[in-house]
Amino acid sequence: MGIWTEAWDDGVFEWKPLTLKAKIFPVDNVDVAGLLAELVVLNFIRQFEAGGKNYGVVRNFRLYQRPKKPNSSGKLPNCLDEYAGPAPTSSEPVPNHLPTSGENSPQMEDGGGKGKKEPNPESKSSTTNVRSVDKPTRQPVDSHFEEFWKAYPHRGEAADPKKPAKEKFDRAVKRGADPAAIIAGAKRFAEIEHRAGRAGTEKVAQAATWLNQERWNDYPALPAAGTGPPSSQVFVAIHSEEWEAWQAASSEKLKPIDTRHHGLGRYFPARWPTETERAA
Repeated sequence: MGIWTEAWDDGVFEWKPLTLKAKIFPVDNVDVAGLLAELVVLNFIRQFEAGGKNYGVVRNFRLYQRPKKPNSSGKLPNCLDEYAGPAPTSSEPVPNHLPTSGENSPQMEDGGGKGKKEPNPESKSSTTNVRSVDKPTRQPVDSHFEEFWKAYPHRGEAADPKKPAKEKFDRAVKRGADPAAIIAGAKRFAEIEHRAGRAGTEKVAQAATWLNQERWNDYPALPAAGTGPPSSQVFVAIHSEEWEAWQAASSEKLKPIDTRHHGLGRYFPARWPTETERAA
């Protein structure tokens, strides 16, 4: 939703829904506070407090950042350092010289917003170091896409071009999407399409379209059995098997809500109702 453009190079952004709406959706009627809450549920971002102010951090934001002079917010707590991804090792971070009022986009502040540039006698070696760091990151992205491509149900003999799909996949990752979440969404989507008998037919959306619409958010990964309590916020799509199970366990007709990423459905305490809830 554009949070990435408002974040510092350590993935931290100011948790100000009204300010974010003014910058990202100036003319649209969008509930940014609701979108932030939804991203928290999907584990794409986390909220924290520092110095009496609310901030958020984007998961794995630093994994795909290679700034020449990282502009840190100075607010990221140690407990969320790993969540933001590994810090770049090709350059030294510099302090944040601008206030965190949101007047200037942190991504526009290269080296703290200093306009004056000092000659760098080691520019050649620095360039070499940056390239040597960038190259290893390309292969994992390619391997992630191949894993996605293998998991996606496809369309049988109908057209499903691979090159546009890879471009959409790479673009999504650069915007901050987690490759693992995309792959998990594709696997979940494939399960549903196979059960419905649509897999391998033209009724399945082209992979490029599926990626462009960020539809992996419609099929979040489900917790493995026996690994702990289920998430308190599990989205269940309308007309799915899970939806019908919850409908059967409910004493009244369920009313779906329309979410930005998931479409029609609603959140439940778990994917399936418990035996007690079914018997109620």
